[in-house]
Amino acid sequence: PRTWRCPTSKTERAISAIVFPNPTPGDLQVRLPVPDSYQVQVLDTNGKILLEKEYHETTHFQLSLHEQPGGVYYLRIKGAKGLQEQRSFVKINP
Repeated sequence: PRTWRCPTSKTERAISAIVFPNPTPGDLQVRLPVPDSYQVQVLDTNGKILLEKEYHETTHFQLSLHEQPGGVYYLRIKGAKGLQEQRSFVKINP
């Protein structure tokens, strides 16, 4: 499986995103400390990208995961200003 580590170099810093609720029944909220343009991906445990979105000049967004089965997933966030982060979360079936 593919792996992704954050930060990947000394010049890249973590975003410090707040991700909730975890576990989630479907809607995942993400709060970010600084406005930026973000590339967001949701991956399964094999590294397969299941969802990919872009958000511009924002500090928060919501991802709908209702169609995904229960399990462990990874949220990857990359900011245009060089910040990036990856977090795990659990999707539960209500």
